[in-house]
Amino acid sequence: MSTIHIFRGNEQHCMRAEATRLRMDVFVREQKVPMLLEIDARDFYRDTVHFVVADGDSAIAVARLLCDGQCAYHVGRVAVAREQRRNGIGYTLLEAMHSWIAERLCSGDKALVTLEAQEQATGFYQRVGYDFTDREPFFDAGIRHREMIREITCRTRCLQ
Repeated sequence: MSTIHIFRGNEQHCMRAEATRLRMDVFVREQKVPMLLEIDARDFYRDTVHFVVADGDSAIAVARLLCDGQCAYHVGRVAVAREQRRNGIGYTLLEAMHSWIAERLCSGDKALVTLEAQEQATGFYQRVGYDFTDREPFFDAGIRHREMIREITCRTRCLQ
């Protein structure tokens, strides 16, 4: 049974080291992204929110959510352990992020969520509701990416 941990960038959390380990395994070791590009100051911002899906004490999926404004968010650093891929963990992770965003909206409010998907992962993001933007494909850390976007609306009435 997996557990989802959510913590802010400026908080100490029992899963922070595990989240970093998984990101290093996926991005630095598997994909050869330079470590200096993988970990940056945004990991520690107060407005950054980290999501970790854990199996016991081990992180099996992670993502970082940057809050770019009141109703604008950017998903990044999505990583799933190699042995956990194609079994729904990525979907669970993104749905947790989408629910977290929706819970912070009032009735009628909408949030725009962007991400820069590695090209081989765009099909997955399309299946969870993201569409391509007009931005041309680009390379980041030597890997071809596409910008994608999704709109999230409030699921409940605002209790203000």
